Amino acid sequence: MTHLAFQTVDVGLAWFAPSFSGAPASGDYFTLTVGGVNNLAIAGSGSSTLLFPAGTYLMRATVGGQRSAVSKTNTDYLYYQIEVGGSLVGSLSGWDRYQNSTNQRVSSNVAEAVFTLTSATNVRLKCTAALGSSFTLDSDFSGVMVRGDQS
Repeated sequence: MTHLAFQTVDVGLAWFAPSFSGAPASGDYFTLTVGGVNNLAIAGSGSSTLLFPAGTYLMRATVGGQRSAVSKTNTDYLYYQIEVGGSLVGSLSGWDRYQNSTNQRVSSNVAEAVFTLTSATNVRLKCTAALGSSFTLDSDFSGVMVRGDQS
């Protein structure tokens, strides 16, 4: 009879705050500033490019915002996705296109990706489409969480 030994997985956590100066346009990248790290060696805080070492990761990003003008004809929107090594991966996320006059907060879904890197690779949060400039990012409702195994 053969017994398999348990393999230890050292899962680390990191949190980043996304930000942008002005209104993002299609093709722009969000600045990602470290908010907290636990056992993940990710470099590049405060820039639009993070350098992830080899490992397996789960990354979730949400970008919350507020509109300064709301109407039934307002068609402002924002879509974003995780970019790994120059390729978009995982789920596309974005802001709702319409909110009523009593609720000006823009809801947001989560962009999520699971990926394995064999060597150090650049990771970014990319604006894939945007229209309008009446919204602003809301740091209270925005964040990027990373779970990873770099062993």
